[in-house]
Amino acid sequence: MSDILVTGASGFIGKFLILALVKKGHRVFALFRKPTEQFPQLIAWLATKGVTEAQIVPIQGDLSVANVGISEESWQKMANVSVIYHSAAMFGWNLSEQQARQVNVKGVLELLTLAQQKLSLKQVVQVSGYMLTMTEHLQKLGIEGLAEHANWSKIYQQVGVYE
Repeated sequence: MSDILVTGASGFIGKFLILALVKKGHRVFALFRKPTEQFPQLIAWLATKGVTEAQIVPIQGDLSVANVGISEESWQKMANVSVIYHSAAMFGWNLSEQQARQVNVKGVLELLTLAQQKLSLKQVVQVSGYMLTMTEHLQKLGIEGLAEHANWSKIYQQVGVYE
C-alpha cells in the first residue's frame, strides 16, 4: 500500500479520512500543530473504531510558519509519500485577511512546493468548503473564472474571510 500525508489530521474530516486509509492498509503520516496533545486524542478515537496506531506516524507541522514547521528529519521519514490529502485550514468569523491568507494560501503553496522537492509525490487531493460549488453566489461576489483575478481585499471587506 501507499504512504500518505494527511493535513488537518485532528479535524473532523481528517480523522475519518485517516480511519478509512488505515483500514485500507495505507501508512498515514498525520500532520499536527501540537502532536503531543493531538495525536493521543486521535489514537483514542481510532481505538473506539477498532484501529490501532501501528500505521500512523505523527508529524509536527504548522502551515502558518516557515517551511510549514516540518523538520528535515520528518521530511526524510516521509520520503516515500506519494499522496497528500490536504484538509487543514484556518477559519473563523473574525479572521483577518492576513491570517487567512497566511495559512490557507501561502502555507498551502509552501507545503506543495516543499512536497514536490522532498517527497515521491504523485497526487494531491484538496478538501475545500461547499461554497466552491455555488457559482452564482461566487459571481455576485466578483469571483469568476480564475481566482487570481478576483479583488480579494474587496471581497474580504464585503463578506469576511470565513466565506
